[in-house]
Amino acid sequence: MDETILAGEARTLDDSLGFILAVIGSVLLSYRATALQRDGVRLALDGDEGGAQALQAQVRRLRLLAGAILLGPLGFFLCLALRAAEQTRGDRLAEGSARTNLAASVLVMLAALLRFLDQLGQDAA
Repeated sequence: MDETILAGEARTLDDSLGFILAVIGSVLLSYRATALQRDGVRLALDGDEGGAQALQAQVRRLRLLAGAILLGPLGFFLCLALRAAEQTRGDRLAEGSARTNLAASVLVMLAALLRFLDQLGQDAA
């Protein structure tokens, strides 16, 4: 393989690792939001409505941040799927796999975008 191509692939893999870390960070923020939500439910059960509401505000902010962070990596991986679909034209087996991966990437991005927009709408209300 050409050294220039390999260098480009190495950069893409480095970028992928960074975006995977961003996905992990988003998941950790979602985990924290869920733990706070559980704590809020416990406070509500104990009769502390003010404390429960304060935690719910934190939960909404964390979920919004997690969703915003997630969109970047998903956009990157969608672009990689588009590139793969372009590069595999003519190779019937690889082209079919690339199309499947592209469809999956589009659906995942759409789902994340819908959830993010829903969260924005809840925050505005």
